[in-house]
Amino acid sequence: MKGVQEKNSIHDVELLEKVMRGLGFDVITHQDLTTSDIHKELAKYANDNEYNKNANCIGVAAMSHSKKEGQFKAADMTISIEEILKPFKLNKKNEDLRNKPRFFFFQACRGTEHDTGHRIEGIKTDNDSETSVPDSKVDRVLSVDRDDDQTEDDDRSQLLPVVSDMICAYSTYKGYTARLGTDGSIFIQTLCSTLTKGAGEFDLVELLTIICNDVTQRDIKFKNKTTEVEMTQKQTPTIVSSLTKKFYLKQR
Repeated sequence: MKGVQEKNSIHDVELLEKVMRGLGFDVITHQDLTTSDIHKELAKYANDNEYNKNANCIGVAAMSHSKKEGQFKAADMTISIEEILKPFKLNKKNEDLRNKPRFFFFQACRGTEHDTGHRIEGIKTDNDSETSVPDSKVDRVLSVDRDDDQTEDDDRSQLLPVVSDMICAYSTYKGYTARLGTDGSIFIQTLCSTLTKGAGEFDLVELLTIICNDVTQRDIKFKNKTTEVEMTQKQTPTIVSSLTKKFYLKQR
């Protein structure tokens, strides 16, 4: 099963590479790294101030196996999601990431429970509904009055949250499995399709919400490993965001 999953995930990797390049990203792909190598590579990208000062955002996609919430399987052992996020939290080494969106896509199970859904008779689904776009795409910035003695030209240091402007999209809800089919995972395939069609029209949070809606509408068929009985599963991607402004991706 492990070999089949790894083979099928190649579809995800190749498609995501293509889509992100089309959005203007410099894409670097690593496969089957040890935890030590993962730490080194993430730190290298997060702390590359010479490159990051000219970049307007940075993104990380991680695809692997997992049976436990917050854990990813590396080539030698498990690595926590917190270890993946930590290098991108604002610190002295990566100050050129300040106020820049850092986004993370995680494709893996977050537990072993199958969401078999709950059927309500006579209820129409939203399969054919379109997600509405706000009339105005002008960023609305919330502000508070400054102290009377503080001005825009104040040269004192500014205290910034270390985890602001980060957004994580998980393929499934905490505690549940995420399915991988013969053509790749439902989450990554839907992500790529939605980014291709909606980038520039919707901001990232809106795009991820559309992806969540699309994936949750699907009935996913799979065979129970123990009983060999075909079952139906639902899957619900989740989003955790600390973005402080709307963020748009655009096709080249």
